[in-house]
Amino acid sequence: MRFAATLLGATVVLTAGRAHASGFDAPTIGSAQSGPVTNDAAAVWWNPGRLGYLRDTELHVGAGLIIGAASFQRDYRSPYQYTDNLDFAEPVAPSDIDPRKAGKQSKSRAIPVGPALDAFVAIPAIRDRLVVGLGVSIPYVAVLNFPETGAHRFAGQSIFLATPHATLALAVKLHRVISIGAGVSYVLGNMSLSKIQDFGALGTFGDSLERPPISQENDFGPDAPS
Repeated sequence: MRFAATLLGATVVLTAGRAHASGFDAPTIGSAQSGPVTNDAAAVWWNPGRLGYLRDTELHVGAGLIIGAASFQRDYRSPYQYTDNLDFAEPVAPSDIDPRKAGKQSKSRAIPVGPALDAFVAIPAIRDRLVVGLGVSIPYVAVLNFPETGAHRFAGQSIFLATPHATLALAVKLHRVISIGAGVSYVLGNMSLSKIQDFGALGTFGDSLERPPISQENDFGPDAPS
């Protein structure tokens, strides 16, 4: 039995910029040499057809570490009241406007870290003919925690993301240069988000205040004045 292990893969974002896509994927699956044209147990993930060329039982165990950098900066583009002000509807008196809430605010920063683990085994059921493969991996994972206070708290304070994959694959070797493989995966997606709810942005909250017995006139809702 051959044993191969990927000890550590790391992706580090050194400078922050505008995000257009996710970077929470594992740097490697299997070993550093694994890929669509490699004959190893990680072919369960990359290309099940390559399993047919394996003559011996093979095990791959890998561990990766996804490290990123995330930041949040709020830009106040309209006047905002003082936090303890109680004007629920327009017009808002100029004396109630907080002059500190204007323009770009200080950034909130966090470093998301997530372990990316995988294990693949390939077993020749019929030598030089049929190979069975099984794999378990977590190719996408992130654990992100911002400080409890700050302008970001209404968008998100903490995020947990993980997508474990379990894959069963078979490969049949038909000729020295022909191998046909197929696999089926069970994917479990798990994501949670925690944040502070801005009730002033909820229309249902404003509607409830307007009804008796409170009967409080307000402009709460998605387009509520700031």
